[in-house]
Amino acid sequence: MTVASCATFCSKFELFAVSYGRECYCGHSVTDGNTEVDAADCSFPCAGNADEKCGAGNRVNLYTNDSPSIRAPASLPGITSLGCFVDSAARILPNNIIGADDMTAAKCALNCAGYDFFGTQWSRECFCGSILPTEPAPASDCSMPCSGDDNELCGAGMRLNVYSFNKESTSTTSSEPATSSPTSVPTIDGFEYQGCYTDNVPQRVLGGKVVVDGAMTLEKCASSCKDSGYALFGVQYSSECFCGTSLDAASVQVPDTECGMACSGDQSQKCGDGNRLSLYADPTLEQSEATNLASIGEFTYRSCWTDDLGNRSLTAVEHRTDDMTVAKCADICQDYTFFGLEYGRECYCGDELVGQAALEKDCSILCVGGGNNWCGGPFRMNLYAKESVSTSVSITASTTTSIVEASTTSTVEASTTIETSTTSDTVSSTTSVDDSTSLPSSTIASSTTTTQGPSLTTITRCPPTPTWVGRPEMCYDTTLPYQCEQLASTLYQPQGMSWALLNCQGVITRYGLQPNPTTCFPTSTAVNPPDAAAATSTIRSVHSCLRSAYICTKASTCVTNTYPVGQVPVPTPTTGVELLSDGGFESGQWGNWTLTGDTTRMYGQVSTLNPRAGSYSYHIHNPNYSSAALWLSRNIAVEPGKYYRFKTNVWITNSQVENNIRLMANPAGYNQLIQLRYTTAGMWREVSFTFPATSSWLELQLLVTAQPLYNGQQWEGSNNIFVDDVSLVRLY
Repeated sequence: MTVASCATFCSKFELFAVSYGRECYCGHSVTDGNTEVDAADCSFPCAGNADEKCGAGNRVNLYTNDSPSIRAPASLPGITSLGCFVDSAARILPNNIIGADDMTAAKCALNCAGYDFFGTQWSRECFCGSILPTEPAPASDCSMPCSGDDNELCGAGMRLNVYSFNKESTSTTSSEPATSSPTSVPTIDGFEYQGCYTDNVPQRVLGGKVVVDGAMTLEKCASSCKDSGYALFGVQYSSECFCGTSLDAASVQVPDTECGMACSGDQSQKCGDGNRLSLYADPTLEQSEATNLASIGEFTYRSCWTDDLGNRSLTAVEHRTDDMTVAKCADICQDYTFFGLEYGRECYCGDELVGQAALEKDCSILCVGGGNNWCGGPFRMNLYAKESVSTSVSITASTTTSIVEASTTSTVEASTTIETSTTSDTVSSTTSVDDSTSLPSSTIASSTTTTQGPSLTTITRCPPTPTWVGRPEMCYDTTLPYQCEQLASTLYQPQGMSWALLNCQGVITRYGLQPNPTTCFPTSTAVNPPDAAAATSTIRSVHSCLRSAYICTKASTCVTNTYPVGQVPVPTPTTGVELLSDGGFESGQWGNWTLTGDTTRMYGQVSTLNPRAGSYSYHIHNPNYSSAALWLSRNIAVEPGKYYRFKTNVWITNSQVENNIRLMANPAGYNQLIQLRYTTAGMWREVSFTFPATSSWLELQLLVTAQPLYNGQQWEGSNNIFVDDVSLVRLY
């Protein structure tokens, strides 16, 4: 250490100081309480130059930088820097919090699109919100450089560099939470704003029609729900619209500030947030439950019933129309034993039934043809059966029943065939069904006889959109990671080829992709090609190889399956099902999880201490003597392009210790950070986030970090952290 080396290190600050012979400090101002003392007190020689003085114990030689290249908040188009603000443990910008080692104001702005304000803190953290912070701090308090740009300021400890998005039309921003409808959102198409309400996944609090639109507005959602006869609508997460006839009692009103995301189709409107609904009601429509008809013709209502796209519960006839009613479906199915109504506009008939009874609240979509009756839900049908199911059903050999789609020209066929030399054969079923609201989960036509050969049910299914066919086993949904995808769109000079390929290779091999993608890369990138054309050609070939090998294959191919009559398998649910068998650590072992990190400075184990449920939990003991981090990781197969929720529960014993927990889902790149300091100790807290799977596999990680803090000379103490009931659920 020398005075000159410290000056160079602190060139972006107005002040620098040397101390204890070998320490260097930078800053823009001297903190209160420090006073000038006799120069003789600074008696330690500098470690790098004994002829210079470098302070002493609790003494500094203070210097002024005459021409500092001072760091400043970022200057971005369409964004205004508001200055430095004081943060709190409750977070003044509480939404969509992320952390990154390449954080800049521009990166944070992209993360906070849809909110009114964003702020950077502690060099690498980003916070979003729609209420302006109220407690300004001196500009010098925000002194940490951004982790992604050393020339830019990114707050400091509990200090935020705050920015606002400039909008073409906006009203005066209030620092107080809204007490009535949000600004610029009066009555929408007859619907009046009710407030911000909690939602629940997967059992939505508005159980009717659902619309997802990348250009969602309040008017679009109102129109969609009103046209279908719903009294309520709610918008959520910028682009999601939910309809309902009543609000589930599980939903509670929360401050309007929690519904802070802008609508994807109109940035001046608010469209809820994650698990938060901006709720509207039409006062002219009665908010009451629709009904199921107790009986219609020969049929009586039995239950809400499961269905599955791959294995329909009723297979004889399918009919879809935009004026569907219970009466219309009953008329279509008058020659069959059962009929079911699904998703508002679908009607199914059959003499054989598979599946099982479901909760009545799962069937919560109104019939699009009116009548205030329920017509099922997503993969749920309102099931009706003839008053006496004990019947003799005649099946004619080689007959085919068409599935009618009212609005398209495509036809899917389900044929029931008996191999016989005669024109017909008879299959008898004597199973009776009780008139209760639940039905047996086994196939009703369980007793069949034929003398001429086995009877078969052939079912052909054609997916409405291309779906993943399961290969490659490990693949990316539609695009490679950005560092690899940009290889196709950038012209590279010879000296840039090596860096570009190494950057891509480092990202695409990071999360265990198999087979190993290094086979797509040159054996050596150390030698530069002769010119830009050769460099670009090499890079393009690598990109082509990676896309050919690791982009998921999708197809719209129809699939045909043939089963013995009465043995059509019960569908396996694909949504709302827990995918982690070892998320509660109930085996007493790590299972598929792997623990890595600073295991000698912070200790993690499966323990019987303080389980949230069951007998075990993941217990982390932090002595708080030094910085440390523990990673709990595992890989799991998922379906690319689908949405998932990653969740866990956390308990701490000491809220004064600087511990953080971060949930991560890679290679999708989504994460949720919770800072545990100053949160309530002695209670379980849920941590979760929802994300789309961008690949056919995920590396799930729970990262716990520790950073010792001292209050003067007082040690803050140790901490015990408990994690339990880790969960991954596919939502849709």
